[in-house]
Amino acid sequence: MVQNSAPGLSQLDPLLATVVDPPATWLTSIQGAALEPSHIKQVLTSAPKDMKAAKERRMKGRTAAKERRRTKVVGS
Repeated sequence: MVQNSAPGLSQLDPLLATVVDPPATWLTSIQGAALEPSHIKQVLTSAPKDMKAAKERRMKGRTAAKERRRTKVVGS
């Protein structure tokens, strides 16, 4: 038993001896229920790692699209 430093706790020792330790949740078998995972995987985000490079790619794509539209209108 653990020695109690507070007065009156020695009266609780017989009661605490009868309390059963709760089992670990991963060791118990739960009927019909799945256990939730304790580890959350990192989810990929839609934000680019290099914002400056992504912005430059968007600008190049926009200017290329505008140029294609201009050539399509002129060529018609």
